[in-house]
Amino acid sequence: MFVKICVMLLSVLTSVMTLFNPMPEIEPMQVQQDADFVPVLRFVVSSDSHVEKFGDDGCVKIAKMLKTGYAAAEADENYNKLDAAVMVGDISDFGLPTAFASIKAFVDSALQDGTDFLAVAAKNHDSYLGRISRCYISGISGDAADFHKVINGFHFIGLSASADIFVHYSKQQIKWLDEQLATAVKDDPSKPVFVFQHEHIKSTVYGSLEEDGWGVDFLTETLSKYPQVIDISGHSHYPANDPRSIWQGEFTAIGDGGLSYYEFTFDGQTSYHPESGDTMAHMLLVEVDGANRVKVRVCDMSANAVLAEYMVDNVAEVNKTKYAHTERKAAAKAPVFNGNVDVRVSGSDVKFTFAPATPGTDDVVFIYRFEIVTENGQTVAAGRKIGDYYKNPVPSDIIFTSSGLEKGNYTVKITAADAWGKVSAPLTAEFTI
Repeated sequence: MFVKICVMLLSVLTSVMTLFNPMPEIEPMQVQQDADFVPVLRFVVSSDSHVEKFGDDGCVKIAKMLKTGYAAAEADENYNKLDAAVMVGDISDFGLPTAFASIKAFVDSALQDGTDFLAVAAKNHDSYLGRISRCYISGISGDAADFHKVINGFHFIGLSASADIFVHYSKQQIKWLDEQLATAVKDDPSKPVFVFQHEHIKSTVYGSLEEDGWGVDFLTETLSKYPQVIDISGHSHYPANDPRSIWQGEFTAIGDGGLSYYEFTFDGQTSYHPESGDTMAHMLLVEVDGANRVKVRVCDMSANAVLAEYMVDNVAEVNKTKYAHTERKAAAKAPVFNGNVDVRVSGSDVKFTFAPATPGTDDVVFIYRFEIVTENGQTVAAGRKIGDYYKNPVPSDIIFTSSGLEKGNYTVKITAADAWGKVSAPLTAEFTI
């Protein structure tokens, strides 16, 4: 009865909102299809829209995600369906019924027949009002908060936060997940099984490590039993095109980036938010072909660009190494500078401008650092800047500044490092204050 009341309330609120608020025009991102990859399944997925009210940025991004999936389908002459769309928690910002009704209004406006809309609730922003969030999630999707659906022969399993405010996932939920995974793998052990929960699985993707602080270990033991699992999560807001945002070991894990702000960990600093980070709108466009290869494209809907592409072609392999972090770090090559640094001195201030380094591996320069040293080797200034790899296009110049230098002769040393910590040879220049 409680669930029915929540769903009815959500429907009434949605009707009222759409009656008095016209829907905005939302243009999809256009995604080019590959002629040599013929899908038999297509879905889009993201998280962390943090909707507060009708028509806000989160609402628009959810609708754009759906429309982008349809645009990709329409552009594919071989397979023109969008089979599913999934939101992986923190869909609302405060868990209010008006926020969930706003989400439902925008989903309903963009959703077409033949597409399953699936969602899970997070024990975070969605759950500020407790167990009621599970009801509201059902009101949006029409499915249970914990779901197991078979779409085109592929299994989709989602796990919402438990109804107990003190328990992330109950023992009953974890047992249920194990049973559903066993059923899915028994159905066809050669196919991927897609699993969705809000938080990253600890020690898998970027954002899930101990120092990052956004991983949980409640589900690790269960998921590790099933190499066919492709686990997709959000929560951290770390860029989905960071090469560490896909991980393989006992199973495959992928961070979806999310629809809100960017966040990073580097040099021991956690929860770093870059300037203009609230423009983030990462979604994953996932396709599977008849050979059970899984193509994952990271789409930046703010820039209308595909930032990265992954091909998971080893879903049934035990202890995978293709996207294992240890192996990729060992094989990585450091970025390389091609050019000089332009130095402009104005009084005791100096400005350094240089072209971005060429990535050595994975198309990513993660961080730039500079150091200013005196003639006797003393460091008098230093700084760092996250690379703009999460943007499109990447800015044509990188700029560092330093102020308050005393008169004298100096050398600036600039290095670039990739996501795996491989550091370039320094770019240097001498100057005089």
